[in-house]
Amino acid sequence: MLASALVETWNRGWPLAAVDDETAALGNVKSTEIDETLHACARNLVLAVTGDREVIRAALAPTLEPAWPRRPQAPSAASSAPSAAP
Repeated sequence: MLASALVETWNRGWPLAAVDDETAALGNVKSTEIDETLHACARNLVLAVTGDREVIRAALAPTLEPAWPRRPQAPSAASSAPSAAP
């Protein structure tokens, strides 16, 4: 794990001391900074879909039946009346 961190740091052109400094740098981040960043990401989320237009439209089209079960319907007055015996 350390070796891969060193190689990645080297490939990015950063000083190798950055691996040692990472813990201190992360420890200095305030929770408010994290909250602000996550909120900015949530407000600006964008989804791009590429491909065949008709295939994408069909895949994103709403389904006819909901994915969750429907609530049982209350019986109507006509269906709850006792039927006459033949």
